[in-house]
Amino acid sequence: MLPILAYGGALLSKEVGAVGVALVLALDWLAPAERDGRSPARDRRLLGLYLAYVLVLLAYLLARFTVAGGLGVPDTHFIDNPLVAVPIGQRLGTAIVVVAYGLRLLVAPFPLSPDYSYDAIPLVRSVTDPRLIVAVALLVLIFWGLAHRRARATIVPLAVLWYAITLLPSSNLPFTIGTVFGERLLYLPSVAFCLVVSWGLVAVSGRRRTAWVAAGAVVLALAIQTIRYSAAWSDNLALFRWATASEPRSSKAHHKLGEAFYRAGSLGPGIASLRRALQIAPENEFARTTMTTVTRRIGELYAGDSLSGAAPPEADAEILYVLGQTSRERGRPEEAGRYWEAALARDPGHAESLADLGVLALARADTARAVTLLTRATEAGHGVASPWFNLGAVYLARGDRERARVALQRFVTLAERNYPREVAWARSALAALRSP
Repeated sequence: MLPILAYGGALLSKEVGAVGVALVLALDWLAPAERDGRSPARDRRLLGLYLAYVLVLLAYLLARFTVAGGLGVPDTHFIDNPLVAVPIGQRLGTAIVVVAYGLRLLVAPFPLSPDYSYDAIPLVRSVTDPRLIVAVALLVLIFWGLAHRRARATIVPLAVLWYAITLLPSSNLPFTIGTVFGERLLYLPSVAFCLVVSWGLVAVSGRRRTAWVAAGAVVLALAIQTIRYSAAWSDNLALFRWATASEPRSSKAHHKLGEAFYRAGSLGPGIASLRRALQIAPENEFARTTMTTVTRRIGELYAGDSLSGAAPPEADAEILYVLGQTSRERGRPEEAGRYWEAALARDPGHAESLADLGVLALARADTARAVTLLTRATEAGHGVASPWFNLGAVYLARGDRERARVALQRFVTLAERNYPREVAWARSALAALRSP
């Protein structure tokens, strides 16, 4: 009775408990109890136990359907799991890459991150993707190793089966779930990894002292990483600073960092983080909503101010840039330019201010100054796409085909989905430039 109650408790604690029946079957198949041996009485007892497990599982599924109105995962936003919005081929290819990535993290947990949402793990768009090739080769190597008789006589087959069973429901292979990947999803599968490590340590015990010294060094490195990672969870600001450093392509991580800055009263850094989140995923309406909130707050703090003299001493470059954007939207380009010049006085490498000052210079027909500002904006980095577009347009008007081609190609690469109309125009121009 106790095993049946334990299985029911596992189901109620987490959905992955549903794999318990398969785990029991795997254990009985690959690690049969020696005390009773294989006997008809034992087999009948096990059959009754398996039937009870199945009945408990069916009762759980019925209860879940009654309470949640279904068995599947609720609607998932592509920011949390981009695999919900791609064709099945891309989904399966990316999921295989993620499986291999999880194995790599178990062996070498560097770096770790609390978030792997869009676009931390880029989608696999081709069978020639090097990550997919390596992942498939790794899985083939594992199963090839299991074909050897010596491996089958160890605990390794049980560990591999355990890993496969416990990972499958959260792997996005049979169906999509609420996230593309999370370290927490490796908690139960990591039991298999621990089994293999313990088997390996037993295998080398008493052979070479250097093996134990190496094992001690690995344990020390993992302990240091655990302490460092634990410290990151002290507050949201520390956590999402860690996340953006570990996974700089995660739109959600930058969004959450922007929220944390905003709540801490650091509006400038908050704006910078939110802008980065939207550069990665312009469809991230959650980040856009927070950006609107922070921008509104900046407007409230500086309501009615106009920059006729010195910039507000407490305003950093990001705040001054937002104030400039507000002035431009109100039809005051000269005032906007003063705010952006003030932003450059705070941060000479502020790419967005350089880019928009370049656009103002173009509007005044000051092409030479525009090219200088736009070039400085591209050199400032930060993945800002717009100055490349405007540079390309200027070079194209001048007849400088090679510079126009380089600038427009760079714009298309950086713009992604941020400027759909401009990207379409740039691609058309590039096609014309390629023709004789």
